[in-house]
Amino acid sequence: FAATPQIAAAGQPVQGETWSVTLQSATSGPLTFSHLVGLNERLRTVSPDATARALAACQHVAGAWADGCAVRMADGDNVLRRIASWHPDGARLEFLDRWVFVDRLPGTSNTNTAFESGHAALIQRSVASWLGAEQPSPPYAALVPRSAIIAPLVTGGLIVGVLTLVRDADHTDFDVDDVELAETVAAIIGAHLPGISV
Repeated sequence: FAATPQIAAAGQPVQGETWSVTLQSATSGPLTFSHLVGLNERLRTVSPDATARALAACQHVAGAWADGCAVRMADGDNVLRRIASWHPDGARLEFLDRWVFVDRLPGTSNTNTAFESGHAALIQRSVASWLGAEQPSPPYAALVPRSAIIAPLVTGGLIVGVLTLVRDADHTDFDVDDVELAETVAAIIGAHLPGISV
């Protein structure tokens, strides 16, 4: 497999080269084909409710590969609204929901770049640059993710939202090999979210 992801560094998207993917996770070892099949099976057996499916997807993906996950879907005005998020640590989830997994208005954010372009964005940032002028107090700075991937969710050929994956500061960064895998995971999730309206 090969992909041409957009890489966002310090908020600036840059065209990437083509990389091959390796199914390797820094947090839990190799992400196997069986994990992807398991995600597909889990989403087939969960309630048809979009929120329930999105939450199940977040729990499955974050448990196997990323540290945290969110699904945001576009409403009629293309505002990306969070419908599900998950992190095994409640304090980190609260922080991510407040600072990272926020609803996004149409604009120039990395989230909107991924949504509008149809290409995943890989974000590697220092703690200071994650949040711009609004910085959390020092105890919360340790909760800022180390890196993130934002991948478009496609249903029926249309981009309907984004999948956001984060790695905690105490784990290794996502890298370009993770980007194609994130797009594959987003495609599986998108296939199970038909008829979404937020």
